[in-house]
Amino acid sequence: MELQELRELYLGRTPVTDLGPLLACARLERLSLSQSTIADLTPLRACGALEQLDLANAGTTPDLRQISGTPNLRALSLVGTGVTDLSPLMGCPRLVFFDLEETPLAGQVGQTNAHWALFAGRASDGEDLRVGGDAAAVP
Repeated sequence: MELQELRELYLGRTPVTDLGPLLACARLERLSLSQSTIADLTPLRACGALEQLDLANAGTTPDLRQISGTPNLRALSLVGTGVTDLSPLMGCPRLVFFDLEETPLAGQVGQTNAHWALFAGRASDGEDLRVGGDAAAVP
């Protein structure tokens, strides 16, 4: 299979540290980097079809500015990361699902909070903004 045709990729629990080869994966829709130590997510900007991204239990706190502007990203798992600011994700226009278990933001779900206000009204076509659960389950 050519990299250009790749639609799903699981790199969790692997020693991969460079996502540069994913620059050729414009059709990649689902990517798991759970329990990885990848620090540079900028190559994911080339993955225009990316809908689901799993960064759960990443060895470093992901810099969400590096995935800002990912046009089709709908679901993002940040379980067990140190993420405290979701504002860079405003650049992901279709993002409506977050899994924030075991993060500093987990206790803020449902409270009036600047993070959630940023995404108010984001969901469309009868969807609701969802926080928690399994990002992989998002259709």
